[in-house]
Amino acid sequence: MLDLLDGKPVSRVPVGFWWHYYSVPAPLQYIQSKMKGPSKVPPEVIWKILPNNPFKGYDSPKIFANNLAGHKRDYTALKPDFVKIMSDGFFSHPSIVDNKVSSAEDLAAIKRIEPTHPWIRKQVELVKNLVEFYNNEVMAFYTVFAPIQQFRLFIEYIIKDVDGFQTMLLEHKEAVARAAEIIADDTIVLLEALKAETRIDGMFYSVQSAQRTECDRAHHDKWIKPSDMRVLNRINELWPHNILHVCGYEHYQNDLEY
Repeated sequence: MLDLLDGKPVSRVPVGFWWHYYSVPAPLQYIQSKMKGPSKVPPEVIWKILPNNPFKGYDSPKIFANNLAGHKRDYTALKPDFVKIMSDGFFSHPSIVDNKVSSAEDLAAIKRIEPTHPWIRKQVELVKNLVEFYNNEVMAFYTVFAPIQQFRLFIEYIIKDVDGFQTMLLEHKEAVARAAEIIADDTIVLLEALKAETRIDGMFYSVQSAQRTECDRAHHDKWIKPSDMRVLNRINELWPHNILHVCGYEHYQNDLEY
């Protein structure tokens, strides 16, 4: 794996795996699949239906334990060439989740968290535990989402308002960019804690361009790229080997020239 990342010849393509060790219960999946447009179910009601909040793994011992056990089980079974550790329960910054951000009006509520916040400390605990379990047998990379991605994941999968999020990127770009910089600040604190306290080999950094044709290259460079790059630049300062994931999940498309 190291030879591949260093641009050296390899005898075969390295093989790894990733998996979400949390899944939405089937009844709720069915209800959500029938919804048209934004969800009519407030997040706080979803949290009551799902006591193990998939966006608050730091408050859910079950989600944390399942993620830890699943990675160990599958690593033992598959013996991959490298591991991408999935950050189930930590997809979005707590300020996004706690304030149920779904519109531009909510962005003013985005605030920094303390370095001692469990969103940071539990991720360090997860990564440290797994890296020690792998015992330097393979390279391990931890999944971190770009600031804009952290907004998208919550709004798309909890609020269920894909169009509303893309419109917000276009019509409220200044407010989104300001909030993204706050998320970037704390994401960098997380990175620095991972570097200082674990033996993780690098980051698997997930980015995505806006899925609106009106959000062109000029829009991307001015309003999305700065927060993306602040985090990416810090990643590259901390680790010599990292993986950039340009996310095309859900059939999304990205202009790779960006």
